[in-house]
Amino acid sequence: MFCLIDMKKFQITGITTVKEGDNLNLTCSVESFPPSLILWSKLGSVTNLHNDTGSAKLAIQNVTTEDSGQYICTATHLDTTMTSYVNVTVTYKRKPQIIGNTTIREGDVLNLTCSVESFPPSLVMWSKPTSNPSRHNETYTDAHNDTGSATLVIPNVTAEQSGQYICTATHLDTTMTSYVNVTVTYTRRPWIIGNTTVKEGDVLNLTCNVESVPPSLVVWSKLGSNTNLHSDTGSAKLAVLNVTTEDSGQYICTAKYMNTTLKDKFNITVIYKRKPQIIGNTTVKEGDVLNLTCSVESFPPSLIMWKKLNSTTILQNRTYTVLTSDTGSATVFIQNVTTEHSGQYICTATHLDTTMTSYVNVAVTYTRKPQITGNTSIKEGDDLNLTCSVESFPPSLIMWSKLTSVTNLHNDTGSATLVIPNGTAEDSGQYICTAKYMSNTLKEEVHVTVIYKRKPQIIGTTTVKKGDVLNLTCSAESFPPALIMWKKRSSNTNLLSGNYTDLHNGTGSSTLVIHNVTAEYSGQYVCTAKYLDKAITIHASVTVTWFSETQDGSGCVLQSEVLTCVCISEGFPLPTIKWPLLKNHTEYSVITMVSKHTVNSTVSVTVNKHSNSTVECVSNNGNGENRENLLIHQNLPEKHEQSSNLRQGYMKVIIGILAAVVLSAIVCCFTKNWYRKNQKTSKNSDETLEMEKHQDDKLQQCQESSKEAREDKDGVC
Repeated sequence: MFCLIDMKKFQITGITTVKEGDNLNLTCSVESFPPSLILWSKLGSVTNLHNDTGSAKLAIQNVTTEDSGQYICTATHLDTTMTSYVNVTVTYKRKPQIIGNTTIREGDVLNLTCSVESFPPSLVMWSKPTSNPSRHNETYTDAHNDTGSATLVIPNVTAEQSGQYICTATHLDTTMTSYVNVTVTYTRRPWIIGNTTVKEGDVLNLTCNVESVPPSLVVWSKLGSNTNLHSDTGSAKLAVLNVTTEDSGQYICTAKYMNTTLKDKFNITVIYKRKPQIIGNTTVKEGDVLNLTCSVESFPPSLIMWKKLNSTTILQNRTYTVLTSDTGSATVFIQNVTTEHSGQYICTATHLDTTMTSYVNVAVTYTRKPQITGNTSIKEGDDLNLTCSVESFPPSLIMWSKLTSVTNLHNDTGSATLVIPNGTAEDSGQYICTAKYMSNTLKEEVHVTVIYKRKPQIIGTTTVKKGDVLNLTCSAESFPPALIMWKKRSSNTNLLSGNYTDLHNGTGSSTLVIHNVTAEYSGQYVCTAKYLDKAITIHASVTVTWFSETQDGSGCVLQSEVLTCVCISEGFPLPTIKWPLLKNHTEYSVITMVSKHTVNSTVSVTVNKHSNSTVECVSNNGNGENRENLLIHQNLPEKHEQSSNLRQGYMKVIIGILAAVVLSAIVCCFTKNWYRKNQKTSKNSDETLEMEKHQDDKLQQCQESSKEAREDKDGVC
């Protein structure tokens, strides 16, 4: 049997908007067969409110705001479930609430807020009886509780704004009213009458009045003092007899009315004057600054004028105000004074209609600056002769000294001559001439330079390994600093040229740095120090040591119990080759050949039943050692009984080969010497290197020829 639920017949009926306190009635029905199971529930709740078959009625009596929300009707038919939703709204209202301060002082801000909790939000209006229409008319909705709110703000309230205010809230077709009484309290500010400026010695009279009912308590005080000068009600009079400068300042009238305190301030100025005062040094040295200040403590500030006796010129005319003491001040400032500035100076102070005068005598003392004569630059071995003189009366005491020394070298009156015979480099430096005149001390300094030179010195390691860094420094102690140049003998190129000054001892210095040196860098290097019109040269012999592994061509061959081995090694110094095999033998032959930096060692030894497959060759030149295991190649004879004859034949062949190699080396050496003798002297070191390389190639060809001969004879690879 098949049943289909018709969606058009799945419906919810009832009123979804109800007032708070009314009843909510909703019916959910589904037409189906068999009848569907109907359940009512509320969103956010796991409790089923009601269930029935075919039709279910949801009834809630005396609804509240908590009953608002979404309700769900669920219909279950066989294995099919259908859902329908409905939103229920509960309308409500609360009594208007007024918050805010209803008693405020005149001049403050009246701020009252009337709020009504309701749904939908109420329209809130403010009004005042016997006044204009509502001061505020607008609906406010609080997002948290859906209430309307309106705020009445009156800035700077006055006494006329006291009275009753009405808040009216209109919710749907209902109107609610709430009342509030506002009280504005006030007092009038104090005011002060009297003269704010009095002369020193007069009477100060001030009166402070405050309009209020009941009368306010009026108190007089002075800023910076905790003492009450006078107090009264409604009005208070302050009288100060025979005022002084200390009575100047700010006076405060304080009015206390109920719990309110009001203040008014009054600044009092006492007019006064003092005798002019002159400060400054009245005795100055010639060339210094004359700086005199004339000041008069007074109010208002006095007009100060400077004048020199027997002169009609006013030196300075200006009013100066010092904020701390309200005094007038004027400064006469004369730079680089001379003896003509000596004399009497007059300071005149004009205060209102009064003139005051003060005098000062100025004395200018003088001495002349020390003068130094003589040659300040001398050669080493010459005499230093310097004279210091000072023009003064009475004569000054002259003393010679050297900087960093506490010893006086020479002293005299009026003039002193310093003589240092046979000057040395140590006599260079700063010399000081000190002139003492009465209580004054004058100094003059001079720098003495002794020209000298020393023999250049080379520091650094002259023997370096191949691949290391050659670092040589040539320095020449002299003044002025020497020009240092590096050069390699048989080369016209300056390796390094520069003028270097050592800050510690004033010497020239130049450093030669060559990275990754090779054997070609061995030789003599020349350092030339150019000093003024002279040049001094020193030499350094550089040796590059190197060592290489066993060279190609080394190996061993065993034939008919005769073992022949060749070991070739290179290096500088020339390496030595040793055969550990020979320790166990008493009969053997060793032939050693040398070509430039190459050593060729050939050993022949008779062995019986030699079981090893290699022979060790050890080469060493002091910079390194190399141990090479040479592989033994075996050549078996065709007939064993002929081994003795063949052994002798091989020995003859080997001796012939070695003789040919030696002869080739001798021919190469003679050829090389002949070639060098016939070289032109203008050829550079590069051509020499090319020639040497050519000769090495010939020697190598000779060795290869010998090797081929051995291969043809003995079958050695």
